Amino acid sequence: LRRGIIKAQELASLKSDRQRYWCAVEISSMLQDEQSQRGSINSEDRRLLQELGRLRKKFPLTKIASVPPLKNSGDNLDLQVDVPFYTWQNRRGSSTRKLMQSSRFQTKKEPQLHYMVSEITRITRSHPDYLKRPLQILDIGGGKGHLANALASYLNSDEVFVSVVDIDENTIENGRRRSIASGLEVSYWIGDASTLNDLRNVDDVEDLSFKNADIVVALHACGVLTDVALGHATCMNASFVICPCCFCSYPYLFVSALKQNEKSYKSERMQAPEWLDIDSSDLNQLRKLCEIQGDRSLALEAIHSLCALRLNAVSKRHISSLSSTPLVNLNLSLKMFPEKFSSRNICMVGELSHARDPDP
Repeated sequence: LRRGIIKAQELASLKSDRQRYWCAVEISSMLQDEQSQRGSINSEDRRLLQELGRLRKKFPLTKIASVPPLKNSGDNLDLQVDVPFYTWQNRRGSSTRKLMQSSRFQTKKEPQLHYMVSEITRITRSHPDYLKRPLQILDIGGGKGHLANALASYLNSDEVFVSVVDIDENTIENGRRRSIASGLEVSYWIGDASTLNDLRNVDDVEDLSFKNADIVVALHACGVLTDVALGHATCMNASFVICPCCFCSYPYLFVSALKQNEKSYKSERMQAPEWLDIDSSDLNQLRKLCEIQGDRSLALEAIHSLCALRLNAVSKRHISSLSSTPLVNLNLSLKMFPEKFSSRNICMVGELSHARDPDP
């Protein structure tokens, strides 16, 4: 508490909104460290985690220690060591960002973006339609534009076109300004990502081709917004790279997913428990376990369980999984970048690739 008061006084003395923001983030992290009050679990919690153990085995965690260089960024980025100052180059060869050595954005957010861009680039270039046409990338809830702009900067226009949907108009406008300042072509849409209806483009663009996205992405999609993004990927037959966070947020959102209707499948809106095929009370308890403080191993076990539950839902509902003679394969995996960049460090990856011909 004493450290918190000192930090609060420091926060009050800062004049810059940006400085106050990052100071508040540090205070939040400090108050949630190992000295935080530990959460307790009961027999029902243990039963739930034990039951979900089969899904954790089905979808194990892969730790990512380094990612390949992005164009002119130099050597592989070792995510286990302190991250040096770096930028990646855009299509015109100029740096997309110049930051001070001590910038929290650089030391925390930039490595996450670097990993996401690397992973999305990999699944883009393995996509069955790669270079046949520009692939449509849909960023769910990414209104600030950090991920969308990084993708538009790194990948060529003949490879992808990036669109962003976010319900917050001010956030969308900030992302749009960043795109314009960097000379990037990114389409920004204001509206409800859970329905993708009644969207408004800030530049009055009418092209809605992103509604049939090839790749769905999201970095730190809060709560059920993660399930919304996964649901869209299943209905669109899309690849995806999605990193969740804030597991208890937006429980009221509906997920659009395929549901069997007589002899066919139809996209329907459903609540998260139905989408995940789990009792609502169990889901609520699992979300709380994901947010438990002071016991990282327990929280990580719960987060792993929830992410595995989500991938299991994708495996049952993705268009590619429902065909008796699939033309593409869907490879599902869970990947984890180092916790020092974020405690919300697990990414769900769905990679579409050409199906192998059956053995004669």
